[in-house]
Amino acid sequence: MLLIGVLAIVAADQLAKFWLTGWASQGREWGPISLLLHHNYGISFGIELPSLLATGLIVGFLILLLGLFFASHRQLPVYFLGLGLCIGGGASNLWDRLSLGFVRDFVSVGILPIFNLADILILIGVVLMVIGALIHGPRQDPSI
Repeated sequence: MLLIGVLAIVAADQLAKFWLTGWASQGREWGPISLLLHHNYGISFGIELPSLLATGLIVGFLILLLGLFFASHRQLPVYFLGLGLCIGGGASNLWDRLSLGFVRDFVSVGILPIFNLADILILIGVVLMVIGALIHGPRQDPSI
């Protein structure tokens, strides 16, 4: 089930990037929100890092999330939804980095760095995982 969700997130983000890349290259504005194509060679939300380091951090982040998935006994849907959003968003940005050498960002809101759908999904996923962990409390392992 997680794999299907991750693949759906990657597909949705890649379709959004494909569609918006051409459209955002001309720049569009709706009040405080602008669509403007930006090639991000760093990591999430425009944090500048050398490309190799950025790729390593993304891969490390995904490995950590997969480890959390396999090690977790948490059965809360909100926790697994958050985990799936993080893995899907990270995988989509990793796909960009490996295939293009950069991540396509296109949403600009006020003074915030330019970001993309995957960045938003990762952020929402982290919030949901924290909520899930807070709801469940510390994991109790009956084998101890």
